[in-house]
Amino acid sequence: MISEVLFDTSPMTVGETRMLIVVADSPLAIAIQCFGSPPRPPVPRPCPECGEFSVAPGIPLPVTATASALRGFLDINIRDAQGDTRQIIIPVRLDDTEAMGSSGTSGNDIMGGGANVSHA
Repeated sequence: MISEVLFDTSPMTVGETRMLIVVADSPLAIAIQCFGSPPRPPVPRPCPECGEFSVAPGIPLPVTATASALRGFLDINIRDAQGDTRQIIIPVRLDDTEAMGSSGTSGNDIMGGGANVSHA
């Protein structure tokens, strides 16, 4: 069972890397996909940072916002061995000014179940 997800869910800027830490009682599969725009709606755009990763609980996984997700988002799906899942959607902006303009705040949420996370 996934008991906690530690990750800043505020919008990311291109080139920014954040650490994702998942506390769980079994090994994890973490899938990261980039969705870029234009066109609208954002479409999947594979990049070297995308893919599915096997991660032990509590071990940090670097998540990088690449230009492939510019003005789109990162879709992060976390699954443990028992089938418990979480999904995190992170908007990707060109720079901090663009990120603040769209949300009104720079935000620094460390979450275990915030608004950008869905539970299965």
